[in-house]
Amino acid sequence: MKRPSAALRWYSFSPCTGVVTAGMVESKKNGSGMRNALVGIGLVFALAFLIVDDQLLLEFEFFYKSRVASELSATNLKIEPVSGLRMFLQPDDTTITPVTLGWGEWEPTETHWISRMLKKGDTFVDVGANVGYFTLIAASLVGNEGRVIAFEPDPVTFSYLEKNVRLNGLDNVTLVQKAASNESGTLQLFIAAENKGDHRIYQTDEGRTAIDVEAVSLDDYFDGDPRPLNVVKIDTQGAEGVILDGMGKTLDANSELILALEFWPGAFARMGYEAADIVKLLRSHDYNFFDMGPGPEWLPELGNRSDREILNGLTVENDLFTNFLLIKGHREMSQLSRVVDASRGRLLADSPELSAAQSAWESEARSGGTASLAPVVKAALAVPALSRSDAQAQTLKNYFRSHSPLLAEQRDTLTRARAALNAKRASMLRAR
Repeated sequence: MKRPSAALRWYSFSPCTGVVTAGMVESKKNGSGMRNALVGIGLVFALAFLIVDDQLLLEFEFFYKSRVASELSATNLKIEPVSGLRMFLQPDDTTITPVTLGWGEWEPTETHWISRMLKKGDTFVDVGANVGYFTLIAASLVGNEGRVIAFEPDPVTFSYLEKNVRLNGLDNVTLVQKAASNESGTLQLFIAAENKGDHRIYQTDEGRTAIDVEAVSLDDYFDGDPRPLNVVKIDTQGAEGVILDGMGKTLDANSELILALEFWPGAFARMGYEAADIVKLLRSHDYNFFDMGPGPEWLPELGNRSDREILNGLTVENDLFTNFLLIKGHREMSQLSRVVDASRGRLLADSPELSAAQSAWESEARSGGTASLAPVVKAALAVPALSRSDAQAQTLKNYFRSHSPLLAEQRDTLTRARAALNAKRASMLRAR
């Protein structure tokens, strides 16, 4: 069966358009000219605007753009634990739109972990909201007793954000057409031609067109707001340092505030910021850095990154980035890690007594048989002590330390320390 044209498919669900078209055709047949047709057009559209509310018009538009148009630019989101969300997407975007149309979601790992951190009644702040992907998800999760505040400075993108909130009937969202910054005022936004999620507040090598937009610091915006903030997502293509500079009071005032932050040292540098300074700032607010990855891949477990791992892995030179889930409690986690390290050190510490005990165990193992030992341990025991490699010597040492009754107390202490550290980590990442 031949696929009907886009125009014909549009008429199939738009009664107003169909009536007008039929009237124009009839007018032409009867030779009455275009005057009656134009009058008919005006009457039909006037009637349509009187009897069709905005929501129904949005439904018509969504149906057309998600099912009928030759180039689709709307879709149903396929996300757990929320369902039924729908989105208009920017048809000329080359990144967010095709991914979201194809998979029904965007950045699955960040989606999963942000969703886990939210509960009914929470406040979610979306800085760099774009067309509203995380705004819609958060608004559904926090419910009518919660709230979402979404910041998006680009007027074109903001129009899609506003439309998506209306399409989904969300009354708990406040939309702010401003950029977040370190101070309130006006700044320039440099517009990306293709990736509509890549607008920046600094000029790039390709020489982008800039527009003036309003800016506000989060400290100014939330000054006097009595309700706590629970999760703030910041994805602003390198402006994160500037935004953090403008939310120091907000970080201090919200003791359990969780951040979802894009971390891109190359972009920070273009704004005059050092990645190490941003890490230091966030550590001063007691944040752990749980790595959610750069976006497309699914990560069921999040590594808690050290300063060295962050700054050696993500540099200006390699221009890599990631997204961090930042949860307070770094000082407690550091103390628990030090207890684990100290316990491990005591277990592995050398002494003449332990060396003698290990030599006695090795002699007993060789004479009594090694059937119950792992192959790698057997192989190391078969080599004379003076001829063993460093790896073989370490294998025997590790085995002895993990089995000797002389070290039972040290092993128990290490086990308890590790359990306390793992329990704290699990509590931080537990669904709210």
